[in-house]
Amino acid sequence: MSDSVHRHPRKSTRRDEPERHHPLHPFAADREAQPQLPALPLPVWGGGSPRARFVDRRRAAQRLSRRLLRYRGSDPIVAGVPRGGVVVAEAVARALGADLDVILVHRLEGPNCRARTLGSVTLDGIVAMSGAEAMEDLAPGYLAREIADQEETLRLRRELYSFAAPPLAFTGRTVIVTDDFALTGATLLAAVRAARAAGAARVVAAIPAAPRHVLRVLEHAADEVVCLSARPAAEPVDRLFAECASVMDEDVLCLLAHYRKAARRAPCGGPAS
Repeated sequence: MSDSVHRHPRKSTRRDEPERHHPLHPFAADREAQPQLPALPLPVWGGGSPRARFVDRRRAAQRLSRRLLRYRGSDPIVAGVPRGGVVVAEAVARALGADLDVILVHRLEGPNCRARTLGSVTLDGIVAMSGAEAMEDLAPGYLAREIADQEETLRLRRELYSFAAPPLAFTGRTVIVTDDFALTGATLLAAVRAARAAGAARVVAAIPAAPRHVLRVLEHAADEVVCLSARPAAEPVDRLFAECASVMDEDVLCLLAHYRKAARRAPCGGPAS
């Protein structure tokens, strides 16, 4: 794996006011209705292996938060990588009394093969490649087109998530970046770089499980890496969590809106755990 990271120029297109009926909005079918966010808790998930290392994302995050308790009271931001990483981030933020946010990253896929990961790109145009071998046999111009396509997806997702939680300023803050699992590590690496570029004073990468070679790469990008289970090789999500069904944008909206609302009511810090 290579930790090669570079900035890709952002598009100049920007909307001052996001529309409720853009393609990713879960309430697009009723354009006149105000979005009614579903209430917590999230549905019970299933589909993982009975030999999984963790029961589910949330309980793995609760264990992870115990390794991060020294940041409680230091006004950190816990920023999850959507979508599964936000489930982890919410539980960690709750335990630390921290602010909750997201870092938008999207995987770059190979031509005609969604399982082939080339790397990842952030909303701000930071690209982390999975390695030199990921570039083999790519047609000229394919990577640039894929980056542009995924940046457009991220722009729409930012508009969507802003309904529930406008982005926070990272400048001068400790930012704990979380994801639920890592295969190549490019997604979490891009997110860590994005937090650094956004002005974070300290960046911590936190993940329940990851391959050892991914952790070594992250150690060069983050100030600290916290991982519960360092594995010799990558494991798919259904091997890590006994309950691991897909997390949808609606679920992320629910988590963000519920947490921010509770945080506003709390006397200080984030919602009580």
